[in-house]
Amino acid sequence: MKVLYILRHGKSSAAPAGLEDHLRPLDGEGRIEAVAVGAAFARRGWRPQVALVSSARRTRETFEGFLAGFGSGGPRLQIEEQLYLAPAERLHDELCALDDATASALIVGHNPGLHDLALALAGKKQSAARDRLLRGFPPCAVAAVEFEGAHWYDLSPATARLADVAFPNDPG
Repeated sequence: MKVLYILRHGKSSAAPAGLEDHLRPLDGEGRIEAVAVGAAFARRGWRPQVALVSSARRTRETFEGFLAGFGSGGPRLQIEEQLYLAPAERLHDELCALDDATASALIVGHNPGLHDLALALAGKKQSAARDRLLRGFPPCAVAAVEFEGAHWYDLSPATARLADVAFPNDPG
């Protein structure tokens, strides 16, 4: 089985005049959320091996906070320019190219692409996690998708199961 964790970046500051979107930082709440989501991963025993992270400042800062909360043994970082504001199809293409020896991956990026990807992988199978995902995907939300298959290119709604959806303010 392979596991994919889909993480939206933390809450970010509005871009001041003259600052391009790509350089927007996390705000104070986003920094706190990023550390909390890393700690939540550690508590749940979620152990991604690799992290595909958009090149935007806010996604990189989310990953840094995630690592601080996660502790030692965090995933190997791959900063990917093509993930910046990527639609679901491009995100899926990047995931399909992962090395098949990788059993679990984390992708850190932006909406609406991440939300669309999670919804597409959830398919039409009714579940509490899918119902929650249908209501939105706020900053620092994470969706956990499991799928049977030897190859990342097998990742599809037909092979995937939305295992969990967690929001930053969830207890535990």
